[in-house]
Amino acid sequence: MPRVTEEHRAARRDRITDAAIRAFAERGFQHTSMADIMSEAQVSAGGVYGHFASKREIAVEVATRVLGARRADIEAARAADPVPEPIDLVMAVLRSMRMEMHDSRLVVQLWAEASVDDEMRAIVSAAFATYLRHSLTGYFGGWAQQARHLSAGAAADWAELVVPGVIGMIQGYIVQSALLDDFDGERYLASLAQLLPHH
Repeated sequence: MPRVTEEHRAARRDRITDAAIRAFAERGFQHTSMADIMSEAQVSAGGVYGHFASKREIAVEVATRVLGARRADIEAARAADPVPEPIDLVMAVLRSMRMEMHDSRLVVQLWAEASVDDEMRAIVSAAFATYLRHSLTGYFGGWAQQARHLSAGAAADWAELVVPGVIGMIQGYIVQSALLDDFDGERYLASLAQLLPHH
């Protein structure tokens, strides 16, 4: 019997995760069963449970993948020369997140789960700390040194101050786009351009 390669396992895991994103977006997290995910992925029960023990584990994989990709976006901006303006970075993060998640309601559903499930809350909190807060703090510190000519220490202090508000702006975009029928994403981004720091 041929051995299953790591590449094959990773591809199967990605296929299941992609299917879960579609199923969660269409049916909602609470109303999506493991059977729904199997059907969407066209994978047997053994194929799914060989990678994930539960729907929660799949949700964690979704959150980790999406936030991990955003971390890569932020780190790339941080390494660029010149460092891009904050509004350009935030716009890129929001647009790529929305494209990858298909439907921002899924993010809000995962946050709702975190509000009543201690294990999910710990996972979401750790993911935000690792993938967003840390990377954004590094980016804003670097930007402040380059654009505002602050010392490394002063730039780091300033970044620690502003990043919670920036994360709130990102969350606000996701929540409003999920809940408001008349949400205008471009107008929201235009308002952020007036609020975010710039040269």
